[in-house]
Amino acid sequence: MASSAALTTRAALSSQMLSESPSAFGAKSTPLQLASPIFGRKLAAPKAPAQQLKARSSVVTAAVEWKNVPGKLRTISIGDGGALIGTTVTNDIYHWTNNNWAVQSTGKLKQISTGAKGHWGVSPSDDVWHWDGTTWKNVAGKLKHVASGKEVWGVSADDQIWKRNNKPVTDTGLWDVVPGRLAQIDTNDFGDVWGVNATKQVFRRVDNEFVYVPGPGGQDIIKHVTTGVMGVWAVDTNDVIYRWVLSDSKDGAWHRDPKEGRLRNIDSGYDSVWGTSHEDSIWKYTITHP
Repeated sequence: MASSAALTTRAALSSQMLSESPSAFGAKSTPLQLASPIFGRKLAAPKAPAQQLKARSSVVTAAVEWKNVPGKLRTISIGDGGALIGTTVTNDIYHWTNNNWAVQSTGKLKQISTGAKGHWGVSPSDDVWHWDGTTWKNVAGKLKHVASGKEVWGVSADDQIWKRNNKPVTDTGLWDVVPGRLAQIDTNDFGDVWGVNATKQVFRRVDNEFVYVPGPGGQDIIKHVTTGVMGVWAVDTNDVIYRWVLSDSKDGAWHRDPKEGRLRNIDSGYDSVWGTSHEDSIWKYTITHP
């Protein structure tokens, strides 16, 4: 993978984000059986039924509620540690601090991810960047999508899968190619990895290989999948929201709540799930325990 040019520095702060009054994103549903967190499931064999997926967690009763959050973002990422960051349609970078969005004065990223390995992002020209706590540092490589968690994963323009090895970020050329092709990928701080390929098939990494997971109703319609403390969530080609729900501590399937709205993309993390709509509106999902 080739080294990239320096990240574009912004001359001034971007214009203030548009705000929206908080409102309901679909009415609150009746209590349902929902596993939280939903991670650590394991498929028995390649192409096994989705119901074969297992979880480490117990089942809890919870009520669903989505709420609008002021601001406009194109992509968003919530880490299992609680960090929340996003990017706008003009590739400006924002982070959530003191219950408000704060813009970073430098940098342009089209997609961003936060997790145990810190903040990572990709620029409009597919350059890879890592936040060192003070500034964005260019990392050798070209990716169209990156995911930060226990490890750093990414996919390039040709859908090749890459994993960052454990060498220091300052080293160059330290991406390992992983067999398979994915258009989008996500991981969490526990090491789970999920992704979607160009034909909208869902895959989950099991025993060092990517295993196919049937889509909702057996249809390959998922365009974006996410995994985190709050479970595995996805949106399909019509922006319909799904989540992996366990009927007990072992079995489960994709679940759609007809009372929920629609999202362009979605991200699962610490104590909440966040998403953005086609209008770039920001939405937050929380679980209300009885």
